Order: sequence, then structure tokens, then C-alpha cells
Amino acid sequence: MKKMIIAAAVASILAPATVLADTTLYGALRMSAVSGDTQTSVAGSTASDFAGVVNNASRLGVKGSYGEEGGLTGFFHIQAEVTTDGQSTAAFDSRFAFAGVKGGFGKVVMGRLSSPYKMAGLKVDPFYDTSAGPTNSGSNFGLSSLTNGFLNNVVGYISPKLGGSVTLNAVAVLDKDDATGTNQLGSDVASNFYNVGATYSQNGLSASVQYITEIEATRITAGYKTGAFGVGFSYEDVSGANTAATDDHTQTYLSGTYKVAPKTTLAASYGTVSDNGSGVRNSAGDGYTLGVFHKVAPKTTVSALYSNVDYDLTTNADRNVFAIGLVQKF
Repeated sequence: MKKMIIAAAVASILAPATVLADTTLYGALRMSAVSGDTQTSVAGSTASDFAGVVNNASRLGVKGSYGEEGGLTGFFHIQAEVTTDGQSTAAFDSRFAFAGVKGGFGKVVMGRLSSPYKMAGLKVDPFYDTSAGPTNSGSNFGLSSLTNGFLNNVVGYISPKLGGSVTLNAVAVLDKDDATGTNQLGSDVASNFYNVGATYSQNGLSASVQYITEIEATRITAGYKTGAFGVGFSYEDVSGANTAATDDHTQTYLSGTYKVAPKTTLAASYGTVSDNGSGVRNSAGDGYTLGVFHKVAPKTTVSALYSNVDYDLTTNADRNVFAIGLVQKF
């Protein structure tokens, strides 16, 4: 209470013509105890086991907005990854940072942020930032690498809801002179590109169509939630991925959730990756994940999951993972 009184007093002195800033400090520690194995039939190689406590993209962030007369609002959002497993010498690693202006016309943003293409896939993945995926954070199997990472040097526009249900987006990445390859598309893409799309949301039904130029990636998603039950779907057609491969491929992902009790939710997913007949994409195959999430306190969730991936090519190791997870928000 004392902090709120002091903050209000300072704001009234320094900016009497400005609406009080709405600023929030938040975070989440996300970790899993993982046990699993990889199996391969490649000549001369052997199966391997692994176990340990891993970081599932723990983060610390601050966001806020400042309202001005005239109906315009300035906003910002900064988020850093918190290192919990000793894999980095830094305590924090950058995730995203952007600012913008919003009003009746929609939103304009600039900075480093998640693409609309990524966010459409994230919303249908109940196992995002758990140990279900191959990197212990990010998307599950059946969602492309474009569902991970962040875009640099972004100028973007998001429309207001049209007809109460449809939102348009257009994001330009002004990256022609970036030779470091730090963008989400990979180091072989160092030129201007765009993400355009549309989303629909009404009465529990959601859908999205997103397209990224330069590598000609198209994603279609759909979801539906009613009561305790929810389903999600994503289909991607990618003409060229990032540095690991340039072959055409498709990815399909289906997920479902069911709240069996007020604090307990069951989740399942199935994903496939196809090489569109080229026969050379190492990640082609199929996988599934089963899990349960239980909220033991308002901001504390524990989970258990099992994930299996079976690759088509013997040059890639099949993967089995069992993980006990903990998420503590604040």
C-alpha cells in the first residue's frame, strides 16, 4: 500500500497531464526434471540416456502503457530469459523488447518481438515451453522452427477488430544489412521480409492465416474452446526452412485439452513432418505428447508429460522423454 501511494504521488507531480502509467513487473521460473533416451540404428552408433533439471525458458519482464489526451496510448514490453541451469554465463539473455502507439486505428510497434506467424502456432500448443520439444523450450513436434525465436528490426501494424472478430497484421523486418543471421528465419536469410496475415476470434472459435515472404511459409490454424474442452490445429507449408535445410516440407499439429477438475487439466498432441517427397529432410516423422497440469496454488503449476518422436530416416535418433515440470509465476 505504501508503494502504491508513493508511486501515485510521484506520477502526479512529474506528469500531471498524463494518465498514470500502468506498469507491471512479472516473471516465471519454469523448470523440469527430465529423463529420456535417444535410439538410433545408424551403423557404429549406440543409444544414449539423459537426465537432469533443465530450464524451460524462465523469464523476467516489465511492461506498461502511458495514456495521453486524444485517445492515443504509448506502450512498451521488455522480457529477458532467466538462466537457471548454468548453460549460460550470463544471468539474463535477451528475449524481446518493443514499444509502440495504439488508438482507434490499431497498434504500431517497433523493436524485437515474436512474429504473428509464431504466435498463431503457440496458441494451439499446450506444451509450449515445456520439455516436450527437442530443445526443452519452444514448440512441440509438428510445429516448425518458425514457431520459436524472435524477429529483429521490426516495424509492425495490427488493426483493431473489424466487425468485432477479425484482426489484420502486417510486419516488416528491415534487415537487409544484417549479416549476423540472428533473426528467426536463420542465417541464410539476411534481407527485408514480411509477415502478413489475419486472425478471427469469436464465441470460443479462433482461426488464423499467416504468410512469411522470403521463404514462402504459410500457416493455417484453428481452435475451439467450450467449457472444459479445447482443441487446436496447425498446418504449415514451408518452401525453404532456415540454415539446416532448404527442401519443401509440411508440418501438421493437432492438440486437445480437457479440464477434469477445477485445478487439473489433461493435454495431448500429435504432430507430423513431411518432406514433400524429397526424402532428405532429417526431421520428417511423427510424434505425440501426453501430459497433465495441476495448479497447486494460484501461481504455481506442476506437470507431468511423456513425449515420443519417431523419425523416418535412421540418420536421426528417435526420442523418448518423461518430464516433471514446475512453473512458479510472480
